[in-house]
Amino acid sequence: MIARNVTLTSIVILVIGLIIGGVIVRAAFPREKEVVEEVTIEVPMTLPALTLAIQEGQIDVGNEYELGLDQRYHKIHTGVLGLECASCHISQPDTAQDVFTAQDVSPQAPGPVDKRACLGCHRSGAATSLYGTSFP
Repeated sequence: MIARNVTLTSIVILVIGLIIGGVIVRAAFPREKEVVEEVTIEVPMTLPALTLAIQEGQIDVGNEYELGLDQRYHKIHTGVLGLECASCHISQPDTAQDVFTAQDVSPQAPGPVDKRACLGCHRSGAATSLYGTSFP
């Protein structure tokens, strides 16, 4: 009977110690509160939607239809679309096809413009027609 009382007392002391230890640990290391915020996911615009936004004036690219770096063509292609210079300009046309499709635009340009890069959007894509093709 005495052994049973000692065992029961030991269990009670152990449980009380665990409870007190848990309280001390929680006080010393408080849990961080979970902060739930509304998350907004930005979805990039499609090229047709981007083109329409430019045409309707929702995206300001200016009205100067010239090739200066601060004018409409460069604002659209480098600023809005994020194209690098090498996307359009070729430094040294080295094949007959490159020479045939390249168009010198300015002595200050990093190289002539390879018009083949333009055709995807300006002949059969979402951008304004430039090469004699009309859009539906």
